[in-house]
Amino acid sequence: MLQQNHVSIKDFKPISIIGDGSFSNVILAKKLDTGELTAIKIVKKETLTTDHLKEQIQMELEIFSTSDNPFITPLYYAFQDSDNLYLSLKYCPGGELFNLLGKQNFFTEEVARFYAAQVLLALEYLHTKNYVYIDLKPENILIDSNGYIKLTDFGLSRRLKNGIAGHNPSGTLEYMSPEMFSGNGYGIATDWYALGCLIFEMITGNPPFRSQNQEKLIDKILTQEPNFPTNMSKSLIDLLKKLLNKDPKSRL
Repeated sequence: MLQQNHVSIKDFKPISIIGDGSFSNVILAKKLDTGELTAIKIVKKETLTTDHLKEQIQMELEIFSTSDNPFITPLYYAFQDSDNLYLSLKYCPGGELFNLLGKQNFFTEEVARFYAAQVLLALEYLHTKNYVYIDLKPENILIDSNGYIKLTDFGLSRRLKNGIAGHNPSGTLEYMSPEMFSGNGYGIATDWYALGCLIFEMITGNPPFRSQNQEKLIDKILTQEPNFPTNMSKSLIDLLKKLLNKDPKSRL
């Protein structure tokens, strides 16, 4: 839960860099008065050169500061100085689900079910608040000290307006829903498609559609059906077919 106490970066002792991106980086730090570990996302103000980028950080702050769900990363403090914006978030020592999946190559259906159920509850919560997450992928799912997931990174999330979250493709291409390329807008159903992609990748080690060529990948998303492994259970295949339905109105 966001705390209102006035703090600055001087109240924290940096320990290490745990994430690095184009517009921000994340450091592991210790709060000096309590000794509590926190992950601090540092956004350089000079990189916020467009209204779109400013809207992204505002949306992320809005969701982090108002969310009350056990599977969404808690925000402790938000503050700034002349150069940077800072978001002090719960530190998740288990790292990204992406790294765990990379080490194990794939999960059993039981393990995938454990993580997918938590992601579902986080998405369902966001939808009740009229947000569409949009950028679901293993890199945006953290694992806390108890082994449970925490959804993070809401920079691409959007608020629903008349059932529509956006009209232009957004997110990670392998996880984009077919309706993102229609020009007619997309809404909550795009998150359920992405959940299908996530479950498929957890089970097989890869998303349902892949290609080094962007146009070919988009064509696969629009026209092809996933190739389900022979050892996948019938109930899981049935679930994935319903989540990966190309028609958002018919999608589970």
